[in-house]
Amino acid sequence: MQRIGIRSLCLFLATASAVLGCEDVPGATSDAAVGSDAADAPSSDAAIFDAPTADAASQGVITLASAQPAPIAIALDGGYVYWLSRGTYTNGNYNSDGAILRIPTSGGSPQVIVSGLAYPYRFAFSQGFVYWTTTGRPPPFETTGGVFRALISNGTVETLASGQVTPIAVAVDATNVYWTNAGDTNTSTPGNVMKRALVGGTAMQVAPGQTPAAIALDSTSLYWSDAADGTIHKMSLSPNSTPVTLATQQAYPLQIKLDATFLYVVNSGAQGFISRVPLDGSAQPQTISPQHYCNDMTVDSQHAYYTVELSPDGTVTRMGLDGSTPMVIDRERDGSGPIVGDDAYIYWIAGAGGGTGNILKLAK
Repeated sequence: MQRIGIRSLCLFLATASAVLGCEDVPGATSDAAVGSDAADAPSSDAAIFDAPTADAASQGVITLASAQPAPIAIALDGGYVYWLSRGTYTNGNYNSDGAILRIPTSGGSPQVIVSGLAYPYRFAFSQGFVYWTTTGRPPPFETTGGVFRALISNGTVETLASGQVTPIAVAVDATNVYWTNAGDTNTSTPGNVMKRALVGGTAMQVAPGQTPAAIALDSTSLYWSDAADGTIHKMSLSPNSTPVTLATQQAYPLQIKLDATFLYVVNSGAQGFISRVPLDGSAQPQTISPQHYCNDMTVDSQHAYYTVELSPDGTVTRMGLDGSTPMVIDRERDGSGPIVGDDAYIYWIAGAGGGTGNILKLAK
C-alpha cells in the first residue's frame, strides 16, 4: 500500500538526502545526526508532557469529498477548500493524472481547477492564481521538476521555472513566488531556496542549502527548514539580505507554520516532535509536544491542531499554543494528513496510509 503525506515526501527525498530518517523508505537512513550541542537543543518548560485525552473522537466530522486519488496538500482560499491530488499509481510510479480541485467550505461537488499534472507536490494561492511544484519522476532525480501557476477562473497553465531539482514547498506574496529545491545526492546536486518575480524575470537563487523542505512567508521575512541538518532559517525580504538561523537540533523539520509571534516546527518520523521558536530569534526553540510521526499542524489565536499519519492510529489533536492540555478530537483508521483551519473549522486529509483519501471538516 502506498503512502502519502510525510512518508511520501520521504520517498521523494530519499535520494535527495540520505539523512531524512524515514522508516520504510528504500535508501533512507534513520536517526540522522543533527548535532549534539546541548545549548542548541530545544528546551521545554516541563520535563514530562501531558498525554492527549480523548474528546468523543470522530463525532461531528463532516466528509466534504471521498475517495480522492492520493491527496497530498490542502489549502483554503476565497471560501473554498482546495486539495492537490498526485493521481493514480501504477507499477511504482504516479501517472500523469494529478489535479488541483476545490469544494465550497459549506459543501457541494468537487470542481477540477487543473488536471493532467505529473508529480505535483505542494501549492499556494495569491491574487486569483494557484501556484504549485512538481517534483519530477523519482528515482533517480533529474532536472525535471518545475514551478507553475494557473488562473483559478479558467485553469490556464503557465510555467514559471523548469529544470529544477526536486522542488518541494512553494509560497507566494504580491511580487514573487518562492520555492525550495531539495536537490539530489545521486548527482551531487545541492538544494537551494529560489524565487522568481511574478511579472517577468527569471528564477534566481535566494540561498543555498542541503535539503530545504518547508517554506513560509510573512509581511517582512521568508522562512524555511533544512531537513538534512535540522535547521530553521529566516531572511528579510529587503534587498541584499542574508539568512539567519533561528533554530538548530530539529529532527526532520518537514513542515513549518507561523503566527504573529512564533514559528512552529513539525519534526516528523520516529524521533519527531513539535517545537516553536520566536520569530525574532530572542529565545531558543521550545518543544511543545513530543508527538512522533506528526504530519502537519495549523494554529489559530488560541490553539494548535496537529495530525498523526500512522495507520491505524491516525489522529487529530488540539492543544494550547504552548502545548498544554492536548486532546484527541478525531481518529482515522487510515491516518490523518495535511491540515488547515479558518475561524470556525479545521479541514484535513484523512487516508494518509492508502491510495485514496477523504477531505474532512470539523467544527472547532
